[in-house]
Amino acid sequence: MRELLKEPLLHFLILGALIFAAYGWIQRDQQSADEIVVTRSQQEHLVNMFSRTWQRPPIPQEYQGLLRDFIREEIAYREGAAMGLEQGDMIVRRRMRQKLELLTDKIVSFAEPTDADLQQYLDNYPDSFRLEPHLDLRQVYISLDKRSTDADAYAIEMLEQLRNQPEVDWKAMGDSLPLPTEFDDARLGNLGRQFGSQFAASLLQLEQGEWTGPVHSGYGLHLVKIDNLTPARDPGLDEVRARVKIEWLNQRRRNATDELYQGLAEKYTIDIEPLFEEAIE
Repeated sequence: MRELLKEPLLHFLILGALIFAAYGWIQRDQQSADEIVVTRSQQEHLVNMFSRTWQRPPIPQEYQGLLRDFIREEIAYREGAAMGLEQGDMIVRRRMRQKLELLTDKIVSFAEPTDADLQQYLDNYPDSFRLEPHLDLRQVYISLDKRSTDADAYAIEMLEQLRNQPEVDWKAMGDSLPLPTEFDDARLGNLGRQFGSQFAASLLQLEQGEWTGPVHSGYGLHLVKIDNLTPARDPGLDEVRARVKIEWLNQRRRNATDELYQGLAEKYTIDIEPLFEEAIE
């Protein structure tokens, strides 16, 4: 039974039966209009709303997205009205769309993915789940503002001391910075957010086990010692199962919504009036 509930075809048969049964019961002898006309004034309104929000006109791809969204909203409104979903709602148009799409979500949610489904999704989108590098490191900071033109020479002098005197108190060296001097099992992305992407990228090029540098960041210069580096790797399903399941379900919902609207749009003749007059020869 669970395998049957996972079949997309069954989802849409159920959804179709639900929609058309409700349509027939509520509307009986009434017929809804089968034509959607997107007028020039409606398109101008969409463009104006976008421009006021983003302080620029939409590019062609964004404009097509506005049209698609408007048509979906109109379809959702009409189908929802045919099913009586507007009862008790003040913001009818958008609530119609939300309710219609909620039906799709509920039907899709009937199916639980198998391990094979999740593994296939993980295999198809490895970059989305790849585990980033983790590092154990220490850092000594040199302020460019404080050291000015002597910063590089000061950094080299300290680097020699760190390499040649293993017993030196490295935490007492350098300048103060309101960030940790030592990190254990730190994710590369977190280091990038704290020190900047240039600093984080440089860490992957450094030799482990000895003091190196200076490495540049948005703050200044750093002498760095990487005690351990765990490279990026592709995880097993058990490590990221919850994340993969969320993304798998989201994709199923998106696909189901797209197919729903594609099927319903076939009931309509959609006429988009030209926004601009044709150029006169």
